[in-house]
Amino acid sequence: KSISLIHQFETKGGIGMIAISSFHHIAFASIGKTIVQFDLGVLEELEEKISLSFSATKIYIDDIAALVYFIGDNNIAVCSISGKLLINQLTPMINESKRKQITCFAFPRLPEHAQSRFFVIGYEDGSIDFYKTAFDTDDSGQFIIVRTENFFGQPIVSIALSSNAQRMLVGTKTDIYHLETPESSYPPFKKELYAVTCAKCKSDIRKSANICSKCGLFFCQKCVKWDISTIKPVYVCS
Repeated sequence: KSISLIHQFETKGGIGMIAISSFHHIAFASIGKTIVQFDLGVLEELEEKISLSFSATKIYIDDIAALVYFIGDNNIAVCSISGKLLINQLTPMINESKRKQITCFAFPRLPEHAQSRFFVIGYEDGSIDFYKTAFDTDDSGQFIIVRTENFFGQPIVSIALSSNAQRMLVGTKTDIYHLETPESSYPPFKKELYAVTCAKCKSDIRKSANICSKCGLFFCQKCVKWDISTIKPVYVCS
């Protein structure tokens, strides 16, 4: 069966990235520092444009939260699905003259009633930042970094989050790291359903198991230590 052409939208050229929301019947296209919107229901380009302070290289749509994320080399912006710009923010500084360069972005597909929404950004310097979005009463807002990790040693090339926002994978060119996500409104895994023996000494841990925040494996109490150096104290294997 051949593909049927529904409609062709003409622009002035210079399209960098496009994204579609079938749920809201709208599409976005980045052209330089401008975001053009298309109504897929009536097949028309919308008159109102979104003006950014940077050129968006990636566009991500959270259909459930009705938010659109625009990602540049050193910038992050978010707007409502209706096109209202809510946040336009730079990435953190590495030093006095250089900002972190974004290499990848990911957010969990949480249900509408989820209280704590967050996203994760990977950088060229091998670090990742966990952000949460804080909105004011006037719908303006800001991104707040709730946690930073920098033990990967290589540029981050990919990030994958589980559908329930409990676990994530971070990939470099040579390694894949399995991590637990902070700022999730979901309860943790029931350890007694998943943990049987300690990953190090092989003792029975069905009645008492601890999850290492670095490797994600299950250990007995003797094979982990309590790390209080992070925002949220965690267990790490010895």
